[in-house]
Amino acid sequence: MTQSARRVIKVGMTDVTVRISNRTTLEVAVTSNGTVVVRGPQATTNEEAAALVRRRRTWIYQQLAKIAERAPENPIKTLMEGETFTLHGRPTRLHISHESDMVASASEGTLTLGHNTARNLPIARQTLINLYSSATREWLKNNYTQITQIANKANLTARSSTRLRKHWTTYHPRNGLTVH
Repeated sequence: MTQSARRVIKVGMTDVTVRISNRTTLEVAVTSNGTVVVRGPQATTNEEAAALVRRRRTWIYQQLAKIAERAPENPIKTLMEGETFTLHGRPTRLHISHESDMVASASEGTLTLGHNTARNLPIARQTLINLYSSATREWLKNNYTQITQIANKANLTARSSTRLRKHWTTYHPRNGLTVH
């Protein structure tokens, strides 16, 4: 019988993610967001995973209590004036404009976001993603010739991504250059 490499089981009232791989031992862990994970070898059954969770439940509850202590009471994310974002590897400070028709713009180390947009986090997030993507496409358009010369690859594929990464560029032999 083939088992999924990852599955979720219920142990009491707790959802437990079971991940199987080529490892030889069984372990339980609690992630920083409070997910209980059992890792084990390919032959790990749901019963074995559940038994381990029941055996280690005191330790699991201690870890969950530590996470709950560190969590803020009411974690509300807000965008604040002067907050720093990275745009193409350069720090960019946030300015919240009180102009009624302002949505978003970026220039000379400043990222300007309209007050109404900044108040609505889902809209602000999508606006920032669109702004980053637009700026990246423009940067690629302006610098593509220079990039291909430096890379010494005339047929280099270069594209932009809306997924922000720690490094603002990645290169893959088949997929080419991606600017994040």
